[in-house]
Amino acid sequence: MGTLTTIDQRGQEKGRTIADMVTSALARTRENREHSFTLVQGTSTDAPPQHAHA
Repeated sequence: MGTLTTIDQRGQEKGRTIADMVTSALARTRENREHSFTLVQGTSTDAPPQHAHA
């Protein structure tokens, strides 16, 4: 059995970013932010196995 490909969204960092954006909105100052993520590649994205034809 292989591993599942997923995305690490950095939850704690994402929460801090959202809190900062809400604080900025309440203060009526707009602040654009970007949030990064990392693809954690497992074996679930591999090509299907090739079977030999007899």
